[in-house]
Amino acid sequence: SNIAGKAFLLGFIPEEFLAKLFGMCDIYVSASEMEGFGMSVAQAAIAAKPIVSSNIIPFTTFYLPNEAVILPAGDTNAFAEGMLRFIENEEERVKIGSLTREKSIGLEWKHLTRQFIEDLNKKNFNIIVPE
Repeated sequence: SNIAGKAFLLGFIPEEFLAKLFGMCDIYVSASEMEGFGMSVAQAAIAAKPIVSSNIIPFTTFYLPNEAVILPAGDTNAFAEGMLRFIENEEERVKIGSLTREKSIGLEWKHLTRQFIEDLNKKNFNIIVPE
């Protein structure tokens, strides 16, 4: 298949460009066959993008099992079908993107840190968080 001009392999991307790049895409696909957590998938979810993911990406399988299209790693036909689902249905793309953001927003570091401190304070640690 010819993907010239349709897909870009960027290599390392500095942090300050990530939000803009995620904002430019309509669908985020990670067909990874070796993954530790799935940070890029988490970033795409926070950016409200519908996700097509391999079944070995922990972020997707644990946090978005009902929102993402999760497919067997290495199954190229299934990935093509998963992408077509969102390509052919803009309304579903937007709806699922909103759901991924809604479900993932609480996983941002600032939210997790605040929750962790609240939990510590319940145990009388009395940590004060500057606003």
